[in-house]
Amino acid sequence: GGALEAAGVQVTGRPLVFMSYASEDVDRVSALRDVLQRRGITVWHDKQNLRAGQNWDDQIARIIGAADYVVFVQTDRMDNRDRQRQRGVYNRELSRAIERMTDLPFGTTFLIHVTLGACQSRPEPELNRVHRIAVDTEAGIEQLARAILDSYRESTAGAHGTTAAVGVG
Repeated sequence: GGALEAAGVQVTGRPLVFMSYASEDVDRVSALRDVLQRRGITVWHDKQNLRAGQNWDDQIARIIGAADYVVFVQTDRMDNRDRQRQRGVYNRELSRAIERMTDLPFGTTFLIHVTLGACQSRPEPELNRVHRIAVDTEAGIEQLARAILDSYRESTAGAHGTTAAVGVG
């Protein structure tokens, strides 16, 4: 619990999601976050949850370590940035999420890859092994919300109501 409170998150018995995205997509991602939160999913959002003076890198590491799920939001803007060999913090966030996955039981749902717009394939083999969900439509957003909520319900059914478990898919 302490890491979450330090990261500006209230533990509520709802699934906690960390969203990783390119900074150019903040408006599109904020709209997605709002829909997920209305569906009962707590979304940690750097613009909303980081406080002045906090060590950003430490906070990101803590929240990825504590989150139930990491949603990696890939967009055409991100792809353009990568093609131009521009740095993106989302690459570090994705690496941290992949590293955390190595400690989880095989088949655990943790890293969820979503796309907004026409996107190229990502180079990370770990992302190529997980199903991509296009969230350009209401149906896609609903599929994402349902995947998180169903996985979270399954994981907490046998966990005596704790929120530390990750979903098993």
